[in-house]
Amino acid sequence: MNFLYQFEQSKSVEVEKERKDTLDGKEVTIKEMVKENKIIKFYLKKPTRKEKDDAGVYYAATVSQLIQQGVLSLHLIRKRLVSDNGVLAESERKELKTLYDDLLIKDIELQRLKFKNEKEKTEADYKKIKELEGQIDTIGKEVQVYEQTQSSFFDNSAESLARSRLILWYLAHLCFWEPEKNIVNFWGEGTLDIKLDRMDEIVDSEDEFILAAKDEFVLSLTLWMQGVAKTQKDFEEIKKKLNKQNEIDEVKDDIKDDKKEEDKESKPEIKPV
Repeated sequence: MNFLYQFEQSKSVEVEKERKDTLDGKEVTIKEMVKENKIIKFYLKKPTRKEKDDAGVYYAATVSQLIQQGVLSLHLIRKRLVSDNGVLAESERKELKTLYDDLLIKDIELQRLKFKNEKEKTEADYKKIKELEGQIDTIGKEVQVYEQTQSSFFDNSAESLARSRLILWYLAHLCFWEPEKNIVNFWGEGTLDIKLDRMDEIVDSEDEFILAAKDEFVLSLTLWMQGVAKTQKDFEEIKKKLNKQNEIDEVKDDIKDDKKEEDKESKPEIKPV
């Protein structure tokens, strides 16, 4: 069995230990249960050619089944969008164009100020840069709302829904761990439906150790399916960057929270007369 990626987690377990003691002048062996940290290994299996073929058949069958149930295919959605002039209403398309134009103008102005010689930059320039960055961030969020509205239309296509189910199929077949001496399927043995039921049980459980492993498997499999990670080194480098970005985001959130508190404290309390 070949693996795409391996990771480890530490788990607190109870193990039986023996210790020597003296009782009534005689040496005795006492057995007791003590807690220890045990390293558990997890494996994302590299699919065989047959497993890839089976996955392709499962995906095609799922797409066909969804279409029979009335879910539109990507082709029909695109065809309908062309005839209906897109997802957005006329007023929304105009508003989105205005936002794009405004975003472009402000970005050009921001780049001009940023690339200005440092010795020539004035206090007003730095103030304008900060102002433009805030405006661009706000406009970007408004644009994102419209773009998400359009992309969500495709998220409900037969192909998109089938791809979501394909992820579950791969999860059921490629996730393994080594709780004891043997490497076994993380979801246990049985049919696909049995393993999917086991996934639901894990999601609803409060076992942080198992939930953390499940999240790691989902992220790793998604990276592999997107084609951005194929080797142990790829996974480790990407996750290192993700962890670093999460740390940066946490710091930014802390700064925002501190700023809000400072603003609250700086505002004078207005008491009713």
